[in-house]
Amino acid sequence: MVEVFKTNVNCPDNALRIVKALSEHLPHAKINFDLQDVDNILRIEADCIANNAIVGLMNEMCYECEVLPD
Repeated sequence: MVEVFKTNVNCPDNALRIVKALSEHLPHAKINFDLQDVDNILRIEADCIANNAIVGLMNEMCYECEVLPD
């Protein structure tokens, strides 16, 4: 399963910190950012993804995050 999120993350250093933090909650997931995209995409590939949990974790880190529709 792959989920794609629109974020307001625009700094590579912040993206790296976020990937590390999310990896603690989803250790077997592939997590990356595409900061070249206009939506500053966060992409997560995992067997099971709780979208609300991802959005909540991002909000706790003071970042905006919303699921992009298919």
